[in-house]
Amino acid sequence: MKHVVVGDCNSIFVKQYIESVYENKDNVILIVENPLTQSYGDYYRSNGVHLEPFFSENSLLKRIPVLRSILGSRLWVRRIIKKYGSIDTVHIHSLNYSHSAIAKAFKAKTNRLVITIWGDELLRWSKKKSIHLKPFYALADIITLSTPIMNTRFKELYGEI
Repeated sequence: MKHVVVGDCNSIFVKQYIESVYENKDNVILIVENPLTQSYGDYYRSNGVHLEPFFSENSLLKRIPVLRSILGSRLWVRRIIKKYGSIDTVHIHSLNYSHSAIAKAFKAKTNRLVITIWGDELLRWSKKKSIHLKPFYALADIITLSTPIMNTRFKELYGEI
């Protein structure tokens, strides 16, 4: 099985998720949006996780936020599909503007889209900013939350998606 994980590659939560959920026979592809630290890079490489940079360092798209989110996401998804073939699961950790564009681009090309809410997008963002994400949550096959407070806030903002 092939799985794409979209999230902070230097996060202990993403690392533990990969450790806990996937088996050695699974192909795990991790997006690398920020510079990868030595310790996390060593762990991922030694455990067969495929590291895929979102952009090259010299990419014009990396310097223009709107293009990076919309066009860059589509191009990145197209490159991943071309390189790895069909993808069984895409798991988005913490939905933001860039990750929402990736989710939308992957939706038609994957069997399952999972979104995990870490909290910032529910508990710290303004209501106006949070409402922008509603169509992307509607795309998800599974949405995971970690606390009853987050569940309550999610239902306040988005209803029973």
